[in-house]
Amino acid sequence: MKKKRVVFRAALLMACAALAYGVAHSIAPSRWTPDPDNPLPVALGIEADRALSLKRTAAENAVESILGAARELRLDDAITKYEKQLENDPQSALKHFQLGYAYLLRESYDYTEAMHEQTSSGERVRNGLRELRKALQLQPTLSAAAVTLGARYSVDDPSEAIRILQGVMKREPGNAEAMLWLTKAYTANPGRNSAYDEDTAIKWLKVLIVLRP
Repeated sequence: MKKKRVVFRAALLMACAALAYGVAHSIAPSRWTPDPDNPLPVALGIEADRALSLKRTAAENAVESILGAARELRLDDAITKYEKQLENDPQSALKHFQLGYAYLLRESYDYTEAMHEQTSSGERVRNGLRELRKALQLQPTLSAAAVTLGARYSVDDPSEAIRILQGVMKREPGNAEAMLWLTKAYTANPGRNSAYDEDTAIKWLKVLIVLRP
């Protein structure tokens, strides 16, 4: 049993690292270094669905657009465009999600480093979280916004991440990306995480491995 636990824990760490690496590598492998402490889901769900020939959602299309701008280091231009689009359609949950996602990616450590900036903007991060919450207020079933929020909180506020991601799992029991971020939230900050639960993390990892081997 102890040996199995070690194996699953190693697999858990590798899976989380792989996701963080995917965020960086999908944009600019020659310049980006993944930052596990600033998680932002990007390509995992999209790539898995592409492999399974599933139809991409509108939110995933929005993420692809954001990534396209990021690859060219033109997120600032994209954000300006998204802000104007939101002004014209303030009740669109998708547009709030798009802007919030772009804000958070813009302020990730890897992107600011690629832009040769010394520090990121805390205000833009706060704005990004606000936009994601607004998206969920307008459309509580917008899983992309919930998963992005959960990923963001998985290190800084694991209990909140778990609350958000468990809500996703109730609606979508097969949401692989929500499962992965749940495992991260349950195992983040050992000794300081009141929600730390390795057994539950392993349970979700087992389900994830079966779902997406």
